[in-house]
Amino acid sequence: SHGLSEVMLPSLVAMAESTSEELKLFAIRILCCVSKLCTGEEDKVQVASAVTTLATDKSFKVRKVCAQYIGELCATASGDKKEQLLGVFFKLCADGLWTVRKSAVDGLVSIGKATENAEPGLTTYMQKIADTAVELSQDSSRWVRQAVLS
Repeated sequence: SHGLSEVMLPSLVAMAESTSEELKLFAIRILCCVSKLCTGEEDKVQVASAVTTLATDKSFKVRKVCAQYIGELCATASGDKKEQLLGVFFKLCADGLWTVRKSAVDGLVSIGKATENAEPGLTTYMQKIADTAVELSQDSSRWVRQAVLS
């Protein structure tokens, strides 16, 4: 994990903080892969922090890719990092653009799996996930509604 913590993560975080949309999109995808290898708490904090920031990016493409990968990221996170990422997920479900909401819906199953065996403090999220699915099944976009119901 030495190389991961000291070389890869800082580089990926720098990409995530860049002004280049392409670098941000690349960073999200690689952060998702790297998060599975993170063992140290500090590494997990860096990943969750970078994704939290990217999920509010002005580029809808960046938010959409965050929504796409948030379930996988939640699966590897624990405790307050998982809680933080779930909060990001719910914000993405309420995004102003239907494409972002649809990507979040596509990750609903991953989010559900990431929380089904969760720590006691996260059990309340199961109900919130169910409520969010119901809300999104009545979304203004038919593409979002179809994604929920498929």
